[in-house]
Amino acid sequence: MRNSFQHLRTKYLFVARILLTFFTWLMLALGIFAQDTLFMADGSIRIVKILQVNPDQIKYTSATNLDAPTHVVGIDYISKVVYENGTVRVYAPGAQPSGAEKEKLPEVNFKKNIVSFNALDLLFGSITISYERYFNKGYFGIKVPLSVGFLKLKNGYTFAGHGSSFFSGVKIISSGLDFNFYPFGNEWFSYFAGISCNYGVHKYNDYEFIGQEIRPRVGYYLGGSLNNGVVFNFHEKFFFSGNLGVGALREFTRHSASSQLIYGVNIGYKF
Repeated sequence: MRNSFQHLRTKYLFVARILLTFFTWLMLALGIFAQDTLFMADGSIRIVKILQVNPDQIKYTSATNLDAPTHVVGIDYISKVVYENGTVRVYAPGAQPSGAEKEKLPEVNFKKNIVSFNALDLLFGSITISYERYFNKGYFGIKVPLSVGFLKLKNGYTFAGHGSSFFSGVKIISSGLDFNFYPFGNEWFSYFAGISCNYGVHKYNDYEFIGQEIRPRVGYYLGGSLNNGVVFNFHEKFFFSGNLGVGALREFTRHSASSQLIYGVNIGYKF
C-alpha cells in the first residue's frame, strides 16, 4: 500500500513539473509572439499587426506575415483594440455596415469550432484528440475528448491518459464531456475554468487467490473533475493551451474509488 502511494505521488509530481515547464515557456513566448487584437463590432476577432492609427480608421496587416497586404478598417466597425503591450482602447462603434460597405471590409469570422491534440498524453500511452464548440461569443464552450490507449498490459501501476487515474492497468478507450467557461472571452490569451466528466474502459490484471494466478480483466470507470487552464492564440487559426484539474473516479468492476488528475498540453486548430 505504501509503495502504491509513493508511486502515485511520484506520478503526480512528474506531471506537475511538465505542466510548470510548459507554462513557463508559454509566458516567455508571450513576449516573442506579442500581437495586436481587433475586436470588431460584429463580434469577430482579428489577430493583427497595427501599422497606423488615425482618428477615423486603423491600418493593419497580418500578424504572422508582415509582407501581406495592408488593410484599412473604419473606427465605426471596431469595439475594442488590445495592443501587444497590453494597452486596451475601447471605441463606441457606430452603425453596423450594410450591403456593399460590408463587402469592402476584409472578413475574419469568429472561429467557433476547435480541434486539438493533447501532446502530453503520448508520454503516458494515449492518443487524445478533442473537439470543442464555442457558444455565447466565446464565453462558453463544450468539449468532447476521445482518447485511445496503446500500452500493453503489465503488472504495476500505470498512468493512462485523459481522465484516467492510478490503477493497476492500462487504458483501452475513454471519452467525456467538458463544460468550459471563459470569463474574459476568447482573446489572444485566455483563461478558462469548468467541469469535466469522463468515462473509460481499461484492462487490468486480476489476482485470483484461490488459483494463485493472474487473469486479465476489463474494467469500467466514471469520473468527474474541476478543471482550469489557459489558451494562447498565437495565430488566427492555431493555438497552444494547457490545463490541469483534480477530481474523483469510480471504478465499477472492482467497486473502488480514487482521486484522478486530468491534464493537457495541447496544440489546436480553429475553424
